[in-house]
Amino acid sequence: MPRLDWEADVRPVLVAVKDVLDATDDLIRGADLESVHTALGDRAVSEGVTHAALEELRRTDYIEGRVGFGNPPVMFFIKLTEKGRQEVAGWPVAPGADFGAKLLDELERRIADAGNEEERTRLQRLRDAVADVGKSVITSILTDMARGL
Repeated sequence: MPRLDWEADVRPVLVAVKDVLDATDDLIRGADLESVHTALGDRAVSEGVTHAALEELRRTDYIEGRVGFGNPPVMFFIKLTEKGRQEVAGWPVAPGADFGAKLLDELERRIADAGNEEERTRLQRLRDAVADVGKSVITSILTDMARGL
């Protein structure tokens, strides 16, 4: 299995699963490896990486799916779990559990709306620092602050 990076390899596959499911009327059938790989478009590296990312997402309970025979085995009937929906489809999580993600999303929005290059650069540096520290650490800090600890 190739070494996978969450942001570069795995999360884009999870988003692609959501996109495929959003575009289909056949929710019983769900998504499959080929449709997910197609939905990745320019982001797709190879079917092997897409398959490995799908397996990791299934193993960590972001998606559910059936695995058929093949080399590599083919995944089909792919659906988002509650955890997957919380990550990419805006489903609610426990209060405070998504402060880090919300902060990153808000920073992205403000970067896109920045009035000048200096402001955009400062916001990008802040976003990068938050990402380096990690969403879980930021979430913990913000949750403690919200509780007044």
